[in-house]
Amino acid sequence: MSKVAEDIKRYRSSSITIALALIGIGLMMYYDYCDTACSYLKGDLWGIDLKWVGIAFMTAIIAFTVFRQTPLVRALLAAGLGVEVYLYAFQLQNDVYL
Repeated sequence: MSKVAEDIKRYRSSSITIALALIGIGLMMYYDYCDTACSYLKGDLWGIDLKWVGIAFMTAIIAFTVFRQTPLVRALLAAGLGVEVYLYAFQLQNDVYL
């Protein structure tokens, strides 16, 4: 096994994934209760507030990580990255960003 592959295996940790997902949930909860500058963040998906969709997404990542479903975690993370790129492009096209 190559040195790079060994380093990746050594530093790949489910605890880091879970910690980052919990931080994401904390940020989304902060946005839900924020009454100042972040209160303009609004949106929904089929009538469900995007903040709650994000919390459900991060909860799914935590659950799949706990049950060691690495391919599903990777698929969710790839989908999440794709959605973020799409939303960023939408903001640029419509001139709606910070």
